[in-house]
Order: sequence, then C-alpha cells, then structure tokens
Amino acid sequence: MSTLAHTLATFAHTHTATHNYAFLVKQSHAVYAVWLENVTVEDIETLSYLDVPAKKHATRGATLRYKGRQGVAYKLGLQRHCAQCIGTRASWDADFKAFKAAYPKCKNEGDFFEYVIARMNNLFWDGHNSDDGRVKGDLIINGVHWQLKANGGNFANESQMRRW
Repeated sequence: MSTLAHTLATFAHTHTATHNYAFLVKQSHAVYAVWLENVTVEDIETLSYLDVPAKKHATRGATLRYKGRQGVAYKLGLQRHCAQCIGTRASWDADFKAFKAAYPKCKNEGDFFEYVIARMNNLFWDGHNSDDGRVKGDLIINGVHWQLKANGGNFANESQMRRW
C-alpha cells in the first residue's frame, strides 16, 4: 500500500470515535454484516483501496474507500467468527429498491445498511448519517459505538485531513 494510503488509514484510525466497524458484504446468494471490533490501521489498509480522482482539481482529493474489498471483509469476519447473515441477496435488492422509493433523500446502500442494522437492534434511525465521525459512531448498539461501511464507504480523504 502506498504512503498516502497508509497516511489516510492512520488518520482515519486516529480521528474516529470508534474502532468498531460493521461492513456490508454481499455474496451471490446472501448478505452479511461483518462485525469487526478493534479495527487496526493494518485492518483498514487491508479492507480498503486508494481512490485517486481523475480530475486534477477534485475537491476531496485522494480517498481511502471500503469499496471492492468485500471478500477480504468476509474472510476476516469468518476468521474472527463475526459474520452475521442478514438476508438473501434477492430480498436485500428488493428491500433496497423499496427503501429508495420510501426515503427519496437516502439513495445509497450505506443509508440502507444503517437502516437495516438499526431496525435489527430496535434503534431509531433518523436518516442519512451526517454526524461527525470524530464524536460518535453511526449507531450505538448496547452502549457500543459502531461505524457502518457499505460499498463506497470512505474511511478518510485528503480534504478531511486539511479540515480536521
């Protein structure tokens, strides 16, 4: 992994309120939530890839993303015995389509993943998470803060490093 990716992973690890993550993993027939506690800088590097924008003047700069690393998350979840099946792929896709119709402001799978996990844990879900990740996790389940990541979920980007 590049120096920039390592810097962004270290930045994300240092500045987030929690090191507990739930990752969305979609397999061919099933959908899983992989619950990883105490995620390290090395774990973040393993689970992510560096997305460098094509445009010269992109506002966010390079971004460290979870997208595309579902297989790694699933294997890590199986090793740590923390992969939880949350439904079939067909039901997930149908429910996501209905979710987008019911919540027009929430169009991405990260919002739906938060919604599903909140409902599974009898928590109130108040829409897209726009809270500052330095203060709390996306959801607090049994007193534990969790960051939730679906495909495209950012760990950190250069713009955040400049602002924070």
